[in-house]
Amino acid sequence: MDRIEATRMREEFSDTIDRVRFTGDRVVIRKRGKDVAAIVSLDDLAAIEAMEDALDLAESRKILVDPKEKRISNADVRKALAAKAAGKQASPRTSISTKKTRNTNRSKSAGRKVDGRGR
Repeated sequence: MDRIEATRMREEFSDTIDRVRFTGDRVVIRKRGKDVAAIVSLDDLAAIEAMEDALDLAESRKILVDPKEKRISNADVRKALAAKAAGKQASPRTSISTKKTRNTNRSKSAGRKVDGRGR
């Protein structure tokens, strides 16, 4: 895996994309000495997304099996989201956490996502 500074990346963008595309290399982009992003092949991206989907499915199955898990109906979730969008405070029963999780930045165009947050 190679590392390249962002300023150099701008100059060599096309060559870097071609290298990733044709060789499968991974390139980490650095800014001020810190790793900030990576360019990976589509095959690597598909593998990463498949692993994330498998983890999400395992977590969902674990939650469904646990009878102690608090359930919130779809209607309550929609009410809470509508109240939040309107700037109102939702009731404690329907409050929705807005913490970011590892999946919040995933592509929403994959078509396999099952809930209202694009996961």
